[in-house]
Amino acid sequence: MGTTQRRQYSITGSVVILASRIEQLNKQFGSQLLVSEDVMQVMDKKIGAAATNFGCVALKGWHKPVTVYKLA
Repeated sequence: MGTTQRRQYSITGSVVILASRIEQLNKQFGSQLLVSEDVMQVMDKKIGAAATNFGCVALKGWHKPVTVYKLA
């Protein structure tokens, strides 16, 4: 998007919206880094062992609750 001198890139889609909703929960939980169940499944087990499970959380504008973990 844009001219040859100035271009602007952005990403959209359900994954981006979900990430934004989870990021907004940091204020509520007093955390710095939250991830979903899907992210936890592909992470190194050593890192995952230190995570705090907040359980299923209803996210604004999202179709179903998402399991959220605190890493920091």
